[in-house]
Amino acid sequence: MKKIDSLNLVPFIDIMLVLLVIVLTSASFVNHPKVSLNVPKVDAKASSSATSNDKSFTISIDKKGKIYANDKEVDVSALKDALSSLDKNTNIILNTDKDGSVENFMQVVSVLKDLELSKVYVSVDDK
Repeated sequence: MKKIDSLNLVPFIDIMLVLLVIVLTSASFVNHPKVSLNVPKVDAKASSSATSNDKSFTISIDKKGKIYANDKEVDVSALKDALSSLDKNTNIILNTDKDGSVENFMQVVSVLKDLELSKVYVSVDDK
């Protein structure tokens, strides 16, 4: 009988790599904004999330009313210019502070409506 000198780890490594690939491809990667916001909380059953799509644009409104487009501070006209260059199928993720002004939120929604961008998702936290 032949004595085994060492344990063959190649099959184990192959299986682990396959499992790693499966986990990474099935995981959903979400871009969280760098702007510090206190987003509203809703019931988890009522919430909806944007699909994992490479074409997404994030708009954030902090409690002071400052508007951020992809984490860069902009005014309403600069936001409209940035949004006008987007494809109609781009996912718009709208993050707003729960203590923020409704007026600024409505200005952003008005710009989105004027540009006929309909794939808008509002970011919320689960209760």
